[in-house]
Amino acid sequence: MSAQAASAFADDTKLFTRSDDEAATTVMQEDLNCLQQWSNDWLLRFHPQKCSVLKLGSKKSGTKYTMKEKGNGEEHEIVLEEHDHKALCSDVEDVQRRATKLLASIRDKPYPEHLATLKLPSLEFRRKRGDMIDLWKYIHGVYDTDRPHFDIGNSRDTRGNSLKINKHRCRLNLRSNSFSHRVVNDWNGLPESVVTAPTVNCFKNRLDKCWENHPSLYNPPCASYVN
Repeated sequence: MSAQAASAFADDTKLFTRSDDEAATTVMQEDLNCLQQWSNDWLLRFHPQKCSVLKLGSKKSGTKYTMKEKGNGEEHEIVLEEHDHKALCSDVEDVQRRATKLLASIRDKPYPEHLATLKLPSLEFRRKRGDMIDLWKYIHGVYDTDRPHFDIGNSRDTRGNSLKINKHRCRLNLRSNSFSHRVVNDWNGLPESVVTAPTVNCFKNRLDKCWENHPSLYNPPCASYVN
């Protein structure tokens, strides 16, 4: 693979690259073509209709990625569908909801009770927790890579912790959902002992203790579940 990053799990494969760079998007399409050729060589068919594109950030190109599908002796070019991450939030949570309903003892109970009984955090809570862990790594220099800019320690509000991030106003909803903006309120609400944890494992333990009664732990606001 020549894409900048790739990951695979079972029959699920993801490719990552920059979407605001013409050369990178060209390489991505070339990688898709290689996957398609590999599929043809090994008779392991891909389903383009089940493939989708997710573009993140404010600098996104209008590039359309394609894969080929054979049918009735002909080959068709399929444009991969684009998905919006925010709109899929409740759909993703619903996957876990349906999985918990397989347990007969809790099947008829509301979804939050499923999670509480199983001590299984909601997927939304896990994403929020992951954001905090990534932010701790950015601020404490664990990630040796390009990182979002954070205006730290300049907040007029002296309550909370010494690593509070100054939150700037956003004109667009797209910007408000970006990593560098959506993490600010949660981070600023953490106590000093959590944000200044000396190691990432220590931070995780202190964060879990701090958030043991977090509202979204077992009751995700994004979920539109029906029992």
